[in-house]
Amino acid sequence: MEFNISLSLGYTLVRGRNPGFYQVYKECDIALYRGKGTTKNALILFRPQEEEQEHRKRQIVLGLKTAIERGEFFLVYQPIYDVELSQPIAYEALIRWYNKNLGLVSPGEFIPYAEATGLILELGRYVIDKAIKDSKRLNLPVHINLSARQLYDTSLPNYLESLTKMEELPPDKVVLEITESQDVLMDEYLTSQIKILQLMGFGVSLDDFGTGYSNIVLLNELRPKNLKIDMSIVRMLETPYEEKEAEAIIRAIVDIAKALTIDVVAEGVDSKLKKEKLYALGVNKMQGFYFGKPERLEVLLNLSNSS
Repeated sequence: MEFNISLSLGYTLVRGRNPGFYQVYKECDIALYRGKGTTKNALILFRPQEEEQEHRKRQIVLGLKTAIERGEFFLVYQPIYDVELSQPIAYEALIRWYNKNLGLVSPGEFIPYAEATGLILELGRYVIDKAIKDSKRLNLPVHINLSARQLYDTSLPNYLESLTKMEELPPDKVVLEITESQDVLMDEYLTSQIKILQLMGFGVSLDDFGTGYSNIVLLNELRPKNLKIDMSIVRMLETPYEEKEAEAIIRAIVDIAKALTIDVVAEGVDSKLKKEKLYALGVNKMQGFYFGKPERLEVLLNLSNSS
């Protein structure tokens, strides 16, 4: 019997300083951890900035456990704009986290840890509860992001139904945004959950469309309320060597959506040029900094009252 053994080592440079055994060991361990899963039979050098990153990571994981209880999470809302009507037609709820030690932590930092620890379910319920309550004051439909982990929760449909009934909010005023991915669109249980939510009257939107796993047959079967063109495709419109490719992709998405009577929303619209190019390509619903940054409910209500 033969065994193939690989060996990786993490190391650090002392160079005249006297950090002590524990510090040297910790630096080597941090370097080795970085190399795990990506490097085999290699020497991985510790980089000083990694210690700060590792410390922040641990603070995020520990802070997440009590952040909801401490009231550290809050929602901001970004308008989804109808260019032809020249007004918002919905708002997307986006979660933010402010911790006194960490400062403002971006969702890109804490969501992966919330997913890994299972806290995403509790966090997701917080977003759903707050967004549905706020939507009555916004007086427009609200879009709420759902992860695959949340869709696996068998109690989700009943929870959404009871909450909207309690708030006396029609379910079609709630649009559930689901990221287009193979994990979701090729999982029969998840697609059945989506269909149940649609039958209950909730809208469904496929987020980041054009970058994931596009199954046209399943798209025809699900018939979401809208497709959201990913901002990475929209960004290509202002890059000379990618512009034609982006236009072709967007035209194809618009044509498919029209054939299936699905609305198209373009994300990441942050300039007049992008707005005009998208409109010329048949997209009239857009979202991005050009139309409005994500703001707290109170700010939006004040803006509405002052206009």
